[in-house]
Amino acid sequence: VTLSDDTIATGELTAANVGSVLYPRTADEISASITPTSYVYPFLDVRRYGYVDSVATDSTTAIQNALDLAEDVGGGTVTLPPGSAAKITSVLSLPASVTLDLNGSTIWQYTSNISIVKVATDATRWGIGNGLLRYNVQQTSAETSALGLQFCAASSTTYLGNVWRLTVDKAYRGFTAPFLTSAYTFLVNLDTCMAYQCSDYGFFFQGDTSNGGCTNIRLDNCWVVQPAGSEVAGSKGYAFRGVSQLSFGNLATDHIQGQYALWLENCKG
Repeated sequence: VTLSDDTIATGELTAANVGSVLYPRTADEISASITPTSYVYPFLDVRRYGYVDSVATDSTTAIQNALDLAEDVGGGTVTLPPGSAAKITSVLSLPASVTLDLNGSTIWQYTSNISIVKVATDATRWGIGNGLLRYNVQQTSAETSALGLQFCAASSTTYLGNVWRLTVDKAYRGFTAPFLTSAYTFLVNLDTCMAYQCSDYGFFFQGDTSNGGCTNIRLDNCWVVQPAGSEVAGSKGYAFRGVSQLSFGNLATDHIQGQYALWLENCKG
């Protein structure tokens, strides 16, 4: 078998040796000072950077390295191994022009009172879906920074986002564009998403309305659910405050315990 025209593989014919020939360290990895831990997998495969299908091993760096490298090459899709489980201990930043396809997998956040995934500052054309974002323990009303998927940060504009078939579990708020100074989110579409066991709102959109706020937000086929018999006290449904060009269809709640299933304030359709 010829591995390449100009490379001679020495030593045993192992998967690692073959991989180092087929998938050598790339110029982008070198530029980013990222050294693969396994050359068996190709560029942008999270397993190349140390991803482990286990909640016993921290895969934060592996996933983040793949996301950052995808941005470095102009964008792309980072796909997790199908049906796997990943432990993280800090916030994952979703860069511009990058889609994170969970591929039926679960990302477990083992640090309380922080987000699981946050869209990067001024990111555009981003996406995430097809899996589960879950906290290791239930986040309570005291953990107000436990935002499962956070759409924006202070002094940031994020837009052209796509979220599909995604569930957030045990967050303070599930899907959130929080009220932060000069935070602006627009042209975001959520389809077939569920907030499960959240202690406050499942979906919450309120940007800084004095500096833009949220515009062109669309939700379809979304659900806020509390497990029957184990409901979180004070749990609520959807809140939209100061959102322009808001549209939604087929929103549902089940077993929420708070006063508000749907809160609309100063919104325009």
